[in-house]
Amino acid sequence: MSMKMWSHPMDERRKKLQRICGGVLILSFIILVIVFLIRAILQPKKPNFVLQDATVYAFNVTAPNFLTSKILVTITSRNPNDKISLYYDKLDVFAIYQNLQITYYTAITPMY
Repeated sequence: MSMKMWSHPMDERRKKLQRICGGVLILSFIILVIVFLIRAILQPKKPNFVLQDATVYAFNVTAPNFLTSKILVTITSRNPNDKISLYYDKLDVFAIYQNLQITYYTAITPMY
């Protein structure tokens, strides 16, 4: 006489949950290794921006709290990454003096 072993539904759920957790753990480990390899190969660095020249053409106070200015600024950017190229899709600049914004946001044309 042979006896059949019946598995409990909770055991099946537990096995399924263990498989799902194991799969998620393995997938996250693979993603972590890929990110580490990309970072080790590319070695990304922050780009440098240098203010080369600034010329103030007009700086007027017309009312107690109203200030107008015309400023010409030359900014250079340098990408220290040899293996990564940068494309600036949108870049806005503005001037601050003593934590007060003295110019509006001005868009710079996209560049590579």
